[in-house]
This record gives sequence, structure tokens and C-alpha cells, in this order.
Amino acid sequence: MNFIDPDNIRSKLTNEILTAHRYRTIRDGVEHYEMLRIVDFNIGNHHTNDAIDRISIGFAEVDSETRELLEQNRKLNDALNNLRHDA
Repeated sequence: MNFIDPDNIRSKLTNEILTAHRYRTIRDGVEHYEMLRIVDFNIGNHHTNDAIDRISIGFAEVDSETRELLEQNRKLNDALNNLRHDA
């Protein structure tokens, strides 16, 4: 859970206005993928003493998108392995 550590959030938002983390949960025995997004609300304003004064945190269900990406990666890995095997 290092992602939600305040020091980690400050570090990530020092250089970016948005940081996101995908994670897997299990509810009622079923695997789900979700995303936590944290946004720095000081957009366009200078941080006072490099402090991050306001953030917004949002959760999103990204199950279908993540499953599609995982399947694409599996297919690419299979194709690479087949190429290596045939070479």
C-alpha cells in the first residue's frame, strides 16, 4: 500500500498533476480490477513552499479494459515465444 503513503503521493505529484495506480481486488470470490487516481488541484497555481494543498482522489472500475490489456499482452508474449522457438 505504498501508493497511498502521503510521502509517496507528494513525491509523485511534485512533477505531475495526476498519478494513478491499478490494482486487483477480490469481492465475493470474483477478481476485479480498479484504479485509484489522485490529482493535484493546484493546477496553474504555484505551490506555496512546494506544498501540495489540495488533491482529489477518485476510484474507477477498469476491469474490462485491464482484462483486454492482459489478453493482448498474453497474445504478444505467445507470438514472441513462437518466433523464438521457430528461429
